[in-house]
Amino acid sequence: MKRALLVAIGAHLLAALVYGLSQYSPKPSPNSPSRPPPRPARSQILIVEEQLSEQDCMLARLSTKVPYGTAVVRYALPQPAELAGFYLRNTRLQRARVFQQLAGKSHSPGRFSVYPSAIVSSAPGGPGPSIVAEGEGWELFEVIPAGGAAAATRSTVHEFHVVDGFMRNAFGGADGWSISTGRWQLNQYGGGLADSNTQKTNADFQRAVNPFSVIASANAGESAMLVYDTPVSHGDSYLAEASFYFGSPSKPSDTGALKKPIPTFLVAQGELDGPQVGFGWWAEKIGAPARWSLCYRLSDQPWSALKSWTQRPPRCTWVRAGVAIDNGHVAVAMLDGRELGRCELDKMIDGSFHIHTGLDGLKIELDDVAARPLVSRDEDYGQPVYVRSKTFSEKALYGRDRDPEQFDQWAKAANTYVTASGTDTVLGLSGRRATLRMPLFGDFTYRSTPELPNGDYRFIALTDVEPKTVDASVADFTFSKTAAGWQVPADQSPPAFTLEFGRRNGNFVVKDGKNWKPLDASYNGPMHLMIVSPSAFEPDQHRIYSKCTWNELFEQSPSGWYWDNGMFGMNIRWACQENWNFMAGKSHNLAAMFSKAAYYGDQEIDCFMALSAVLPGARQYYIRRDLCVSFCTDGRNLDSGYTLMFAAEHNTKTVLLKRGQEIASTTDPRFLMPKGGNHGQVHWLWWNFDLKKMGDRIVVKYNGATMFDVTDPDPIEGGHIAFWTIGTGFVLSRTNIAAEKRVDHPAVALDERANKTHAWEPLDPDSVVIRKVEGGVEVRNPIGGGTFAARTQTQVDLSKTPVLELPMRLDPDAKINLHIEIDGRPWLVRVSAPVREMEYLLTPTADNVFPFGRPVMNGRHLIALVLGDATPQNNVLRFDLGGMLKRKGLSITGTRQITLTFGNSSNAGYLLAGFWGNHAGTTYCLGDPKWTTTGQ
Repeated sequence: MKRALLVAIGAHLLAALVYGLSQYSPKPSPNSPSRPPPRPARSQILIVEEQLSEQDCMLARLSTKVPYGTAVVRYALPQPAELAGFYLRNTRLQRARVFQQLAGKSHSPGRFSVYPSAIVSSAPGGPGPSIVAEGEGWELFEVIPAGGAAAATRSTVHEFHVVDGFMRNAFGGADGWSISTGRWQLNQYGGGLADSNTQKTNADFQRAVNPFSVIASANAGESAMLVYDTPVSHGDSYLAEASFYFGSPSKPSDTGALKKPIPTFLVAQGELDGPQVGFGWWAEKIGAPARWSLCYRLSDQPWSALKSWTQRPPRCTWVRAGVAIDNGHVAVAMLDGRELGRCELDKMIDGSFHIHTGLDGLKIELDDVAARPLVSRDEDYGQPVYVRSKTFSEKALYGRDRDPEQFDQWAKAANTYVTASGTDTVLGLSGRRATLRMPLFGDFTYRSTPELPNGDYRFIALTDVEPKTVDASVADFTFSKTAAGWQVPADQSPPAFTLEFGRRNGNFVVKDGKNWKPLDASYNGPMHLMIVSPSAFEPDQHRIYSKCTWNELFEQSPSGWYWDNGMFGMNIRWACQENWNFMAGKSHNLAAMFSKAAYYGDQEIDCFMALSAVLPGARQYYIRRDLCVSFCTDGRNLDSGYTLMFAAEHNTKTVLLKRGQEIASTTDPRFLMPKGGNHGQVHWLWWNFDLKKMGDRIVVKYNGATMFDVTDPDPIEGGHIAFWTIGTGFVLSRTNIAAEKRVDHPAVALDERANKTHAWEPLDPDSVVIRKVEGGVEVRNPIGGGTFAARTQTQVDLSKTPVLELPMRLDPDAKINLHIEIDGRPWLVRVSAPVREMEYLLTPTADNVFPFGRPVMNGRHLIALVLGDATPQNNVLRFDLGGMLKRKGLSITGTRQITLTFGNSSNAGYLLAGFWGNHAGTTYCLGDPKWTTTGQ
């Protein structure tokens, strides 16, 4: 190891230099009669190195470069001699730090860990680990005492990458996982993966878009632990995360899943016999409240929380929870890809990652585990534009009039490109060509594949809203492939094995060796890339990646989405094919799923939806109405952005709304669902909706045909996407999104969801948020729409105390009625919601049956259920329930069980979707019910 003559250090300064010298300057005596004239200031580096030289210490340079693919470089002095240690300096900052072994001290200068962005010291027996240098320009040296030799050892830890979606039929062993405690097994949806060509090409083979997850459990008071084993250390700076189902695992048909508790879980890092950190939904003991917690423990001791957060997502959604270690000793809590908080630890964390269940004895369900460097040094090309379904793209078609072309479009990505041939006189080209149907925003990269035949390839950037061959090109490049390779560029560089070109910050560039070279063109707006090929165009031979394109086929757990109402998850579409599973949502009121990410500027959303079977076969399976897409929303209110309502108002019209107001509509039968009683009319259909916001134009297409093309002089800038329906079910097989900008905003799904109260409880957990306030409870709607319902039960003798009196305050936006059940019979008292477009009342009897497809209550049937009106006066609701029943011809005597539910089941004006009332954040307050005589 090369040495450099060092500079010295006096014994009087040595203690100040150990574990970091920030500055040194002698202080004059206070008794000094006069001060000498000031000398020119010397740099900290000069002072330190002069003192080291006086000690006869030598320096040996140590590299601070972290090679590509390396997570950390470590230097250690196993048995340091007196005055041995490390020295850091930064000539640009004129700073120096010295770490040395002092006489009579048991601790040593310790281990130095060099990360891409920091250098960390961790001295055995000394203070805890600390960052001693950050940023660029730091040099590291070994301090060698007089007569000694270089003793520092160097070790490296490679970057660690693991991705596991559990898409297989076996679990554990060769895949790197080992079960430490508890019960762990694969959970299978549908028919699983095809494992032969015969199954892949068989249209009858049972499939699921995301067939497998992992289920784990342990006995109450114990924890199940799954460990990812590797033969080498994982390093100190990486993120380990997994997607968890935020509820108890249940079958897709289990309609009571929303009422089940939320199990606890942790993702952890650290050696099993050393310090460990974890993050997840955690309770430190059975019966204690669970919350998001960043936890710590030594070996197998109980976990203790370092930091906690009380806001949580609604139950039965998916969340992506992870724990990262930054620079070896800083624990970072990650939720849905965003940092919640961090804690500096007094020990370095190293070793494997593992997953734990809580102590509550509940099962957990998880999927899509990943571990990667906390900060990636790879160039981010973005997502591929051409993506086929892993499970369904190999499926054979049933034949004519079955499996429409939309199936190929979503499963096989058949509509990624618009193809053409012949002559285009405008652009002056002929032959085969393909143009990306959706626009490219921002940076993108094209990469050739070895399978491409030799010849000239022309790439044309078109700027029109539609990918047509019009005179709208802003760039035109031709690259030639020969037996020797690609000419990049054609007249300067040697042939390249792969052609890579694209756009960076608005400039078109091409890869020349390891560097990007500018091409003579630039354009920063949305564009459609046309590829003119010398032979038949094969889309899988052309790889295009975009940083502004996002594909979702729900082949991973849907942690990028959330819902507060309805049942969502892998579910059947066809009643006759129960093992064909897709991403589905259904509800007897509102079923709405929002994206956690928001999209801004010009954008396009391309999606494929279908009806889900919700009726028995005798009633033709499907309810034909209300496939709806909203975009540019605030993430909580469906009427806050643009909305397409396909087959709205009982399949009589299709409408386009802006902030709940109609801006376009059609009754054209082409843009409605087929009408009739034969379920075969819709049994195989997939509906493709393409929604564009480009400048001031809103363009909506259905199966390629334009339904709406509207000019909006004041367009909404952007927001979240939502898919929803009312009183039925839908399937969402694919959505492709292209936008100028995406912002991940997982906090949109978080809320203070404590619902434990003294008298009133939510009709469904998390459908409302109930908290205690002075005089009663406040009921708040977390997202717009839904039933917005709270319930209580009581026993009353209406013949003695027929009058109900309770404190009540309504927001002007709150649209609710009082739904009453007495001895199993439902009744309704009007308060502020409409009494029309209702299929059922919010009573315990109706809770036990999914009332899909019930006819709307009207006429005599509805009139018979309505007892009358009641309006709060001076924040008190008071009415004579016994008198109302007597007017209906009923006289109820004796003590009876009475259920009171405030909420809404009317869909008048799509109130169940939150249109014109019951918006997110709307509240009403209720006190305790009081029953009195008529005269009180």
